[in-house]
Amino acid sequence: MKFGVLVSEANPLWRYSLEFYARPGAESALLYLQDVLKLDVNLLLLCCWGGEEGLQLNREFLTKLLSNSELQKWHAEGIVPLRQLRRAIKGFDLLGAQQVREQIKQAEIAAEEVQQDHMYHLLKSHIMPAAPGPYTLYQNLSDYGQLQLSRALEWHEIKNLFVVAFPDMTESQLQEDIAGHTC
Repeated sequence: MKFGVLVSEANPLWRYSLEFYARPGAESALLYLQDVLKLDVNLLLLCCWGGEEGLQLNREFLTKLLSNSELQKWHAEGIVPLRQLRRAIKGFDLLGAQQVREQIKQAEIAAEEVQQDHMYHLLKSHIMPAAPGPYTLYQNLSDYGQLQLSRALEWHEIKNLFVVAFPDMTESQLQEDIAGHTC
């Protein structure tokens, strides 16, 4: 697969996203949150990157991303239609259909890279250092959930992201780390 066609050298978020998505369990965890809760995978990856790197994404910054009309339009009118088309032609056995599907997938990935590049450049002026680890990821996801869904994300919805982000920790260790900071 061809990835990183536009800005990968200048954008550590994009490099992280490619690496994270390749981890066991990442794709299913992210797609569950995208398909069931209608969350943006690129924002989820930003939350995960922040958690692992020690960057807290405050509500002001997340609100700025969610209210950025150009960014939201790019996602809604660029990325989502490509994804829908790619999924719609998945089962076709016509000669050349899978090649076309792969080209659409590459266009979708390139569009996601553009979104992440924009998010990364906006982030540079809103960096809030924090301790890297499960609690920072929890804070990032909690704020995103509150802003996007008007509710906290529940542990059963997000635990798989934590398992992927912190594979050396058990689920109970992850919960203890989070609870140790929220008490």
